[in-house]
Amino acid sequence: MSSTIRPHVVEVRAGKVAPLGPRGVPSGFVKNIVRGDVEVGVLGLAGDAQADLVNHGGVDKAVYGYPSSNYAAWQAEYPHIDGIGQLGSMGENLSISELTERTVHIGDVYRIGGAVLQVTQPRKPCFKLALRFDEGSLPSRLVSSGRCGFYFRVLETGRLSEGASVELVDRLHNGWSIFDLANATYSREVNEALLSSILEIKELASAWRKHIEAAISIRAAERFKGRPRTFRVRDAKQQSDSIRSFTFEPADGNGVLPHRPGQFLTLRLRPSGRQTPLVRTYSLTNTPNGRDYSMSVKREGEGSSWLHENAIVGSEIEVDSPKGRFVLDGTSRRPLVLLSAGVGIAPVLSILRAAVINDGVIGGAPRKVLFVHGTRNRREHAHSEDVDLIASKHSLVRVHIAYSQPDPDDKLGEHYHSKGRIDAPLLKSVLPLEESDFYVCGPGGFMKDVVAALSDLGVQASRIGMETFGPSSLAAKDGYSDFENAEIAREPVTVRFAMSEREAIWKPGRETLLELAEELGITVDSECRSGNCGTCAVRLLQGSVSYAFEPSFAVPDGEALLCCSRPAASDRDDQLIVNV
Repeated sequence: MSSTIRPHVVEVRAGKVAPLGPRGVPSGFVKNIVRGDVEVGVLGLAGDAQADLVNHGGVDKAVYGYPSSNYAAWQAEYPHIDGIGQLGSMGENLSISELTERTVHIGDVYRIGGAVLQVTQPRKPCFKLALRFDEGSLPSRLVSSGRCGFYFRVLETGRLSEGASVELVDRLHNGWSIFDLANATYSREVNEALLSSILEIKELASAWRKHIEAAISIRAAERFKGRPRTFRVRDAKQQSDSIRSFTFEPADGNGVLPHRPGQFLTLRLRPSGRQTPLVRTYSLTNTPNGRDYSMSVKREGEGSSWLHENAIVGSEIEVDSPKGRFVLDGTSRRPLVLLSAGVGIAPVLSILRAAVINDGVIGGAPRKVLFVHGTRNRREHAHSEDVDLIASKHSLVRVHIAYSQPDPDDKLGEHYHSKGRIDAPLLKSVLPLEESDFYVCGPGGFMKDVVAALSDLGVQASRIGMETFGPSSLAAKDGYSDFENAEIAREPVTVRFAMSEREAIWKPGRETLLELAEELGITVDSECRSGNCGTCAVRLLQGSVSYAFEPSFAVPDGEALLCCSRPAASDRDDQLIVNV
């Protein structure tokens, strides 16, 4: 601290809740200068208010202080933004001179005027900072720059004013400045032991304590990346006549690896009587939270039937790390169109939930979301309550539900918005006029029709992200294998896995080549297990394969997707050899 100029309050500000940004989001971000003495209570300055009391305000974040010296750096970094270098631009209550994030420590006790305040945590910025200046990079830059400011709790109420001295009364933790704490929380290099030591600081705000706990859990979970891990069913719920949702948490009590909205999990199921596990993939429906995974499963095969019948609360199941390329591009600011049918709602729901985090703001700007879902009727309509709740809270989310076979008690306008399937006329009537990003997921027939309809409406293929459940025929290209004319073998075929030097007899009606390999203990890289991604593509050394449906991934001649192929009927070969 300077020996001649002592820390003092340069400005005092308080603000009421008012519309912020082009959408008019309620916020107390913009604050006005307060002249003269102002009372400081346990919940902050008199006359100050917060719109979101979950993430702002409260005892631990009663007063927000910001170093006045930071503003010169903001003005230099963003010269095109008017006003960013002015005091109060970061939404603080107190602009303070001679203090910085590197000199202020967690637990520091300061006497400011007639009040006594204690430092509790750094600021974690939300989207409203981006709205304030229409600059999407500001929230992340506030974190990476270290110019985040700090929150106080009020130990002794009193009055303060502009010019009040800021006197350090007590320093309880010399090793943890605001800068060091924020850096440790967000850095991937900090180990669990160091993070755990932060939790010993009892003066740390409870909200920031949760950030530290989540960071510790994620680091612990990273040790399991790339190998199966045991999870326990925490919750199971029937979503429709055929779809059931499950929530899994780690049996070891550690955290989970973050997933990207739209990804899936691979489960290793062990029905009684089987020597090897059933390996199945199911899409995640929740957003990353560091604690658990949720998914929705339609009952339509051996694996899903086993889950519906046997996965109850407390059941333990082996789970692999999240995978998949059907994911939300969080950097785009274009309107978002989500199209799904049946159980295809699962990954799309995860994307929808991610899109409305922070009130629908992605990349710093409000983003419109159109959610269109098709199903037979209300009995088959999964997650209807979840979607309705999201739409009720976020005005930029618009929902359209199409029932192809509504029941007599399904009410048009209440349970669904149109009768029939999702087709070109419907899409033309509901799609936004602006150029949008599209995410489409559902059965093969639905995918084929919707993608064709979007193409006819002039939507560029690069704007469409796709995930297919079941048979599909989206990727026929010249120069690639002809799947439609191939037939699956009707007699047993010897399948040899050349690199592994293992072989087995495949019999008609049995599993895919990927499942056959896994029964032999052969590890094959795979992700979607439904012909979409091409991860399991291998070279055919002898023989040919067939598909019950055409994969979305265009398979070059001489290769095969193990996840959805079986030996083909052939008069020439009695053995199939693959390069695995």
